Amino acid sequence: MSAAALAGQGSSRRRILVVSSAIGLLTAVLAATPLGAYLDRLGIDLLQPVRLRLNPPNADPAKSPVAIIAIDEESYAALGNFPKVVWTPWLAQVMEALLQAKVKTIGLDIVFSTTLDAFVFENKRPLAGIDIPFLQAINDAAADNRILLGYVSAPVRGTLPDPSQQAAAERVDNLVPLNLELDADGVVRSYPASFPAAGKDGGQLPSLAYALAQRAGIKTPEDGTLVDFAYGPGHIPVYSLADLLACAKAGNEDFFSARFAGKSVIFADVLDTEDRYFTSASLMTAGGLSELPPASQPRCLPTAARPASIDVSGRWKIPGVFVHATAFQNLVQGTAIAPLPRLPGAVAVGLIAFAAALGFYAISPLIGALAALLAIVLMALAGAAVLSHELLLPFVTAWVGVGLAYLVTAGDRVIVEQRNRQRVMDIFGTFIAPAVVKKLAADPRALEPVRRRATIMFIDIVGYTSLTESLTREPDRLIGLINEYLGLLADIISKHGGYVDKYIGDAVLAVWNVPTVERSDAGRAAAEAALECAELVRAKGRARSDGIKVDVRIGIASGEVTAGLVGSTTKANYTVLGDVVNLASRMESSNKLFGTHMMCCGATEADFTRAETEAGNVSIRRRRLGRVQFKGKSEGIDVYELLNRQDGMPAESNGFAAAVALYEDGRLAAAAAAFRAMADHEPPARLYLEQIAELERAPTRPEHPTIILHEK
Repeated sequence: MSAAALAGQGSSRRRILVVSSAIGLLTAVLAATPLGAYLDRLGIDLLQPVRLRLNPPNADPAKSPVAIIAIDEESYAALGNFPKVVWTPWLAQVMEALLQAKVKTIGLDIVFSTTLDAFVFENKRPLAGIDIPFLQAINDAAADNRILLGYVSAPVRGTLPDPSQQAAAERVDNLVPLNLELDADGVVRSYPASFPAAGKDGGQLPSLAYALAQRAGIKTPEDGTLVDFAYGPGHIPVYSLADLLACAKAGNEDFFSARFAGKSVIFADVLDTEDRYFTSASLMTAGGLSELPPASQPRCLPTAARPASIDVSGRWKIPGVFVHATAFQNLVQGTAIAPLPRLPGAVAVGLIAFAAALGFYAISPLIGALAALLAIVLMALAGAAVLSHELLLPFVTAWVGVGLAYLVTAGDRVIVEQRNRQRVMDIFGTFIAPAVVKKLAADPRALEPVRRRATIMFIDIVGYTSLTESLTREPDRLIGLINEYLGLLADIISKHGGYVDKYIGDAVLAVWNVPTVERSDAGRAAAEAALECAELVRAKGRARSDGIKVDVRIGIASGEVTAGLVGSTTKANYTVLGDVVNLASRMESSNKLFGTHMMCCGATEADFTRAETEAGNVSIRRRRLGRVQFKGKSEGIDVYELLNRQDGMPAESNGFAAAVALYEDGRLAAAAAAFRAMADHEPPARLYLEQIAELERAPTRPEHPTIILHEK
């Protein structure tokens, strides 16, 4: 079982696909909603500053299809600080000059809801007839469909031009709503196609820019558009009313013909405080120039003093007339921004979010964060480049999708990692050294199946049967006693760098260097743990008052093992598999045949010898028992006995090593004589005598005999 199984399949491909698909679907749904549309419109604000640096539009104000005639600070300075309702005669003079110059259409972004004609003072009308020139100019323009009077549409009661002006305009379609469309954050990004008509009849009337475009012969879309303010202030000529009035009084018809013939004109207030709006150009203009460039402020007559400049470019807000004029220019020149259709856009951002989630699962969170930032920058650059071609990509919802993918995958990783760590603690926490558990919890991949050299130790408690029989009627004492013994053994094993793989009744399977490599001298560590375990169990046995003898049998083997989680997705154990595990078990049980207590294989002895050579001292004394062929094996291996620290090596005179050499050399008679001489104090000698007896009865004898065991 893999680490994925350890996590309850938490990091499996299925989970990754499900989470990634959910992120992609959620992002696609968001992109298809009005909120997604708003987020993408918000992207215009962010992209325009980048777009202007990558590919600024090059539009000549002189070639603009629309011009603005501004009631600006210069006009107030020249004509007097009077209410605008007093200015109608001056507006009339300029309007007549424009009509003579063959202007296409005149739009009034000013609503004169009252007139001074009806003003009564001391039972007299001192200003009677003041609006006649203005009404005549409106009527002259209406005669060939060249006038648009603005009004403010409202659900209950809007602001309409004075009835006399409506009558002069003759037709209701010469009235146009001046309202602007604001997003939820109060920013103008789109321009409406129409608004409810004034009066009780209802219906819809085209907005100012749409009406101007239709009068110019432009086919307008049925719905509103997104305004590209890159073609706004600075690309539309703005004329001061005071300058044009002086020009008209001077009879400079050529100036009007050269500047206004065939163009649409909008009269409006362009003041520092009135009628200003946040737009998608706010980030584009803020911090830029503090005033419009001279090319967009042409003049008819020079002035002795520098005229007051129109301040719009360096402001967060721009006058509303620039919204109308820019929208009209977009319609005429085809530069309105077109959003990607919602369905293809939703599918695209959903796929981007899905792919991002898959990518974030494949890389580390830190690299993922850098990749997310890089993706956002690249999408912004691509979005700005495409915006230059008047197409708005849903990159903000794509940003949201990428951000959501990063956060969800990072959170999912944290959840899976915490689950992995908890399961590691559950599996290993009670019998592995805390330092090892922390290492495993930090990197659960260490639990992946592995083939590694390890040392295995089996420990069995001698006397367990007698203990259970003596405490049959006292199960609490029996379990408590066994737990005491096994707990002490586990503590010793952990102290020497190993861990308890499992308990099998009263037996213990211990492992070194799996799942993590903790000791380079694993063989020596296992042997030292074995001796300490034996000393402790014997000491506990000597302290018993019931006379039951308690001891241990231990088998140690070293070699390649396969380690990993074995079990189901609901219950799994980390364990080791392989011939080395079987060999350690066989040696533990073979102690009964040899009359020994602790046995290790030749591979463990080699590790032991190498560790002692590096350390420069001999920590444990042992001796070679001979070459043994265990049941189920075709060849024999060298087997060694571990001797207690308190015991010295048996005197060389006992001749055990010499007797083993005689046996392995095939000199059975001499070996038998030597083993008989020591059989009363050397238990392994008795096994050799049994083996010699079997060989003497056999029809054939091997040249170099080994101990052949028929029991496991």
